[in-house]
Amino acid sequence: MHFISLHLMAYGHFTDKMIDLGPRTSGLWFVHGLNEAGKSTALAAITDFLFGFEKTTPYDFKHDKPFLRVGATLGNDRGERLTAIRRKGIKDTLLDAQQAPLDPGVLLPFLEGLDRKRFELFYGLNHERLQRGGEAVLHDDGDVGTLLFAAGSGMTGVRGVMERIRQEAEAIYKPRGKTQKINQLHHRLQEVYREQRQRSLSREQWLGYRQARERLQEQIAAKGEQLKVLRQREGQLRRIVTIGPMLVRLAHHRTRQEELAAVPSLGTALMKERAALMTQWGLTGRDLELHRTQLNALEAQIGQMTVEETLPAAASQINAMYREVQGMRETERQLPALEAKLTGLNRRQTELWDQVGGRAVPVEERGLPDPTRLAHLDKLKELRPTLLGKLEERRQRIHALQTEAHERQGEIQSLGAEVDIGPFRERLPWLRQWVQRDGEAGIAFSHARNAQKQAEERLSRLPLWRGTVAELAACRPPTDDMIERFIRTHRQQGEERHRIEKDLEQLRVELQQRRERLVQWRRELGEDPPTDAAVREARMRRDELWRRIRHHGLPGGDLTAGDAHAALGEALSLLMARADHLADGRLREAGRLARLQQLEAELQEGGEKEQRLVAQLASVTAGMEQQMASWNALWRAVGMMHPGTPSEMKGWPTMRSEILSLAAEAEARHETGMAIRRELSAVVMEAQALVSSLGGPGGVAGEPLAVTVSRWEDFFNQCATRIERRVMAERRLSEIERELQDNAREVEEYRRQLLEHEERWNTLLRPFRHEAGMEVEASSEFLGLFRELREGFGQREELLQRIREIERQRNTFMAGVRELERILKVREPLAEHVGDALNWLEAIKGRLDQALEVTRQRRDLLKRRDELMQKEQECLVARNTISQRLEEIRQRYGTSDLDAMEVVEEQAKLKEETARKIIECEGEILGSAEGRSLAAVMVEIGGEDVASAGESLEALRVELDGLTGELRSLDQALGGVLKELESLAGGDTAARLRQEMDEVGNDLLRHALHYVHLGVAETLLQQVILRFQEQNQDPVLRGAAGFFRELTSGSFVDLRMDEEDSRPFFYGVRVGGEKVRVEGMSAGTRDQLFLALRLGAMSVLNAGRQPIPLILDDLLIHFDDRRAVAALKLLAGLGRQVIYFTHHPHLLELASGNMDANSFAVCEL
Repeated sequence: MHFISLHLMAYGHFTDKMIDLGPRTSGLWFVHGLNEAGKSTALAAITDFLFGFEKTTPYDFKHDKPFLRVGATLGNDRGERLTAIRRKGIKDTLLDAQQAPLDPGVLLPFLEGLDRKRFELFYGLNHERLQRGGEAVLHDDGDVGTLLFAAGSGMTGVRGVMERIRQEAEAIYKPRGKTQKINQLHHRLQEVYREQRQRSLSREQWLGYRQARERLQEQIAAKGEQLKVLRQREGQLRRIVTIGPMLVRLAHHRTRQEELAAVPSLGTALMKERAALMTQWGLTGRDLELHRTQLNALEAQIGQMTVEETLPAAASQINAMYREVQGMRETERQLPALEAKLTGLNRRQTELWDQVGGRAVPVEERGLPDPTRLAHLDKLKELRPTLLGKLEERRQRIHALQTEAHERQGEIQSLGAEVDIGPFRERLPWLRQWVQRDGEAGIAFSHARNAQKQAEERLSRLPLWRGTVAELAACRPPTDDMIERFIRTHRQQGEERHRIEKDLEQLRVELQQRRERLVQWRRELGEDPPTDAAVREARMRRDELWRRIRHHGLPGGDLTAGDAHAALGEALSLLMARADHLADGRLREAGRLARLQQLEAELQEGGEKEQRLVAQLASVTAGMEQQMASWNALWRAVGMMHPGTPSEMKGWPTMRSEILSLAAEAEARHETGMAIRRELSAVVMEAQALVSSLGGPGGVAGEPLAVTVSRWEDFFNQCATRIERRVMAERRLSEIERELQDNAREVEEYRRQLLEHEERWNTLLRPFRHEAGMEVEASSEFLGLFRELREGFGQREELLQRIREIERQRNTFMAGVRELERILKVREPLAEHVGDALNWLEAIKGRLDQALEVTRQRRDLLKRRDELMQKEQECLVARNTISQRLEEIRQRYGTSDLDAMEVVEEQAKLKEETARKIIECEGEILGSAEGRSLAAVMVEIGGEDVASAGESLEALRVELDGLTGELRSLDQALGGVLKELESLAGGDTAARLRQEMDEVGNDLLRHALHYVHLGVAETLLQQVILRFQEQNQDPVLRGAAGFFRELTSGSFVDLRMDEEDSRPFFYGVRVGGEKVRVEGMSAGTRDQLFLALRLGAMSVLNAGRQPIPLILDDLLIHFDDRRAVAALKLLAGLGRQVIYFTHHPHLLELASGNMDANSFAVCEL
């Protein structure tokens, strides 16, 4: 089987998506798409098409479930093809191309008996399953049988499955285990059985238990009253022991409180305030002394400072003049350099003037050419080379044009005379249309052949028909509606018959089970059950003997007292046991008889129901036979003596209509092609005559029209090309003549401009006594001298201007110095030299800075003196306030002595502490008084001896412990007696025990069956693996070795088997003969080993059967490029269709660069 196409009509996010795989039956197909493109969706669509949609599907998020559709075209090695559509539904889910239902049996020739699970297991492999296979190779330690079975069946982790079976079996049962389920249930069953036997007690024991219960209850009541009195006394003693010391402490605190009643209550805040005021008084006194010392020191320092008064007043003028000092020093340094530069420039100007011929007159700027004339001369000098270059360029262009004109004339002569092809050009489109018509004729013939082939193919597949198409057209079969009614009726009758047969079979099984149960119950019933009279008689005898025993009567005979009691007890036991046995037997037999009667009634009712079902089955069978007779008669009228069932003949009329339609379509298309060919023959003859008249090529027998028309078009294109070249050559020749004339005019114009240029040059140089006609190149140096003279005059003027500016600055600066001398009242005037003035200014600036610094320091000291005087005043005010507040506090304390005030504070603290302790003691007493008031507690404890209360409490507690132990023992004894009485009195205990025994027994049976099933499963799996290994080991190993060698690109040359401890295992062989076991291989190599085993097993198991497509999903993610290419080549050469889903484009690049283009194909999602 192979897929020709996959049509995702409405599936997942796809709508009408066609994946065309082509007609090839084997090779490698890449289905490529980016992430989220739908690879997994397309992969799932293949399985859903072949085996139907599952009940729930994740691919209905875009299209509703009833509208999901997947189509495909399948082929096989027998040449059969099937185009079908799979929809989601319950029945009739397989449709043909016209959406009509198809019999699911049409897929059987393609699937080879595969179901969904086997197809996914054998022929589907993704990266995750490949990795699990590689892990199984490692975890199974190379075990041959396990790995061969895993590779051949697709089930990885077989050893893990067997281990889980063993673990589950061991969790259920072990021979000497305790925690296993079966062991626990068996132990519980034995316990229940023992408890049931222990429940059978005598009547004397029951009476003894009742008397013991009453006696224990009386003892417990008496002990309870005694315990109540003792507990009340214990509470009183406990309060005395606890509260007694508290009352002593309370009396002590109250006595101290009375002693301190005369001490004033100062409060913590007042005492803290007094301490803080005393601290502040000391701090303010120290600060006041410090401030006064600092004031005296500042006054002495201020008196020692002296300042020049005239300098600060003139500070702005001094600073302004000082800012100019650096500039004046710089200008003084520049002035000698400027004067030297001016002298050198004057000397150079004289030399240049001599060179231009101006020796007779002084150097004057007005005797030089003006800048405009110099610029004009420069322009003329630059323009002359340009004019000469353009003149030479035009002369060369004229020569080139003359050469090209000669070549064009020779080309026109070689092309010859012009040919008129206009009429044929008009007919070319018409001929191309007939070429298209010829293609339409070919298509019509091809469609006719295809339609005829399809009609014959469908005729061969038409069920139970062996006639021709003409015979098929002549017959009149039943319509699809009639067949559908037959199918529906036949299906309903078949379902009714199947239902009745199923109900009848189930009823017969139930009746057989009831009959077997009836026989078993009758067998168990045995002898006649005890009657009611026998039960009453046994009970009367038992009661009579009991009454005699109570009245010490004897049944007869002379016996001693001991012997009499023994005989009576034994007789009473026998009579009681007999009566109980008879009563229980009577009850059991009554229940059995009732169930027996009910079972007989059910058997009778079941027999009647069986007869009704047999009658219904006969009626339905007769109806089906009658319908089949009508069905056969209907088809005999068509000429089909042995028609199939209605389901088999479903779609027969539609297939007949399709076959007849295809036959009619083939005939119509063939006739269309013949008509086109007849018209085409006449057109070709007419065109050939026209071409021949122009000297063109003739037709070739058997040549297609498209080739002939192409040759004619080539001929006329050549003619048109020659005509076009001739026209272009003539046009170019005319252009060359015009261009020659234009270039000749430009040459004359350039010559005229050169003459004018020479005349203007001589005119400009004539005023400077230079000869007319001097070459421009010789005059370049002369013009440079004039330009340098003019530039020198400009530089000389700039130097003079700078020197005059410096002189002006010097005069201004000296005037400022004189003014500053006047302001400072300098008695001796300074020298006129600028350097002396600068030195004097720097000295004045230093004195000014010193005077300003002294002034600033004196100002800071005065400010500091004012701040200290302010702080001194604040200290005095604070001390006055503190003194007033301390006086008020002394009055509260009642003394002015500091030591006495501290004593008063200590007594006040003690008084507050005593009051707080009194409150705490009262709180503790009330907390331990168990709800009593303080007065009641003091009254209760007032007459008790607190010292001996502790010893009395200990003795009382010992007595309480003994009494509590006696009560606990009595309670336990009473509980045991009540439990025994409850077990004797409770009527449902025996039934509960029997029910528990049944439940435990059922659980034990269920777990035992499960344990047996697990053992059978383990044994069967081992046998299957062993048999698979024995049958397939050699061929699978040979095939896998070759695959492994190709997948590893020759890194491993062979795959062999060896034994260790009687257990075979795999190992790989490298090129040099090195043996590598599976645990020594990398994870990727183990994956490739499992893939090789899988392919080897597949090739062996599928031998003799048609190949099934191999569906792979991104299998080569962890393969390097070299091994990925080897794997792709191997997959392409398997001889089956391999569909590889991937989102990795580099795999496509590897395939394109390393594989034959015919060995693979790419389908984009």
